[in-house]
Amino acid sequence: MEKLHGNFYADRSPVYELFILMLQVSDYKDPEKDTYHKPEIEKMNQWIAEQRKSLPEHILDELNVFFHPDSFFGLSMTQVVYQFNKYGDIEESLEFLKSADAKKMIYFFFNTGHNSLENESIIDNPSEVHKHIKNSTLTLPEKSKLFYLYFDPEETKERFVNLIQHCYEQLYKPIKNQLETIHTQGLENIKRLSGQQLKEIIRFDSHSDEKLPETIVIFPSYYHQDNSVFSYASNADIAISIVGMQMIEDKMEGTNTEEKVIELARALSDSKRITIIRELNKAPYYGFELAQRLNLSSPTISHHMNILFRLGLVTTSKYENKIYYEVSKEKLKQSLAEMTDLLT
Repeated sequence: MEKLHGNFYADRSPVYELFILMLQVSDYKDPEKDTYHKPEIEKMNQWIAEQRKSLPEHILDELNVFFHPDSFFGLSMTQVVYQFNKYGDIEESLEFLKSADAKKMIYFFFNTGHNSLENESIIDNPSEVHKHIKNSTLTLPEKSKLFYLYFDPEETKERFVNLIQHCYEQLYKPIKNQLETIHTQGLENIKRLSGQQLKEIIRFDSHSDEKLPETIVIFPSYYHQDNSVFSYASNADIAISIVGMQMIEDKMEGTNTEEKVIELARALSDSKRITIIRELNKAPYYGFELAQRLNLSSPTISHHMNILFRLGLVTTSKYENKIYYEVSKEKLKQSLAEMTDLLT
């Protein structure tokens, strides 16, 4: 791990890259014909589509269970493998997961970007677990899925480990060396970013390091393209951001103004995003709280936030061990001014 600016560090992780690849394969949909993609992203999407077709039906079913974008239970392992220093080697990580306590693994499935179980003690109380799942903002199919996984922890653990093993052998291992080279370049690119650019990359826009987590580690991801995944462990005050290399390169090069305006227009054409911005203009909220206030599922909030984050319209800040969303009013004004300048 290399220290960057202030609280920021950067490292490589084949384990996280495998998780992102599995998420992409699980969530792959044929792109719309009028959607533009850069040639390198188009090539990657074609490869992902081919790999998806090559996988057995039961593996696709398991990907849908553990890496569905409405819950991505598998990504709850991000903090676990980091804190046990098992993120640098997939085979070591697999051995670690095989020896892990099954019930503890299920507990981590309750702590993803779409769900949070702050009181670990209820994990042994089925009625309390049922109440927690029922009141969560997961979609109904994902609630049912989590409840089923909870009641059979040993089988759940075996299924999850077998899925990781299969995807490693079939999808990742054949191109392991190429990905190592790509990750090395990605790490070098991250090291060229300024402190402010690093804050923007991980969705923080604070000029004071006091509001940042104590440790922030950025991992480059080839397969995450121009998106990112953010994981925060309040007990350790550690934030992990898995950032697509296209996002890093865009930050380095700057984005064409016309492209930014077009993306802004698309983003603001959705009524839910307008509602989110208006609600956050009243006060900052953390994810679950915002989902409840707007009567939306956490996955829906996450989907729209990714778009608003990419444009810099929404940022995050830490307060009392929670990550809060807030509107960047200056960025919003700047973006609308750029749109006016381009059109007049």
